[in-house]
Amino acid sequence: MVEILSFKPRSGTDVLESLKEFAEENEIDYGFFENASGKLANFEVSAFSGSGSIENKYFKEPHDVLNVSGKIQRKGSEYEIALKVRVGRSGLSAFSGVLIQGKASEGLEINIRKVKMGNIIEA
Repeated sequence: MVEILSFKPRSGTDVLESLKEFAEENEIDYGFFENASGKLANFEVSAFSGSGSIENKYFKEPHDVLNVSGKIQRKGSEYEIALKVRVGRSGLSAFSGVLIQGKASEGLEINIRKVKMGNIIEA
């Protein structure tokens, strides 16, 4: 059985910590991030730089979230979150990276596909 859940953190709250609380409350053992809307602020992402190395970048101002991908998975009593975000910026450009930390801003909403582990074969 597949269920789509809508995660809507309050503005100013830590996204990754709020996701862990949401997963616990909704008994998510395994889920995929499907899509998103709203904004992130005070966030840091890790991404490939132009030179081929990995670089962390911090952004204070709110940015529109265009898309998300990744997964959330319970491992014992802890959650492992791999959340890749694609955000828009001025000049009609966008960038993406793995979210290291960030705050919800202006109506952030992320849809999560909750999946029963018995229905998943992960390579």
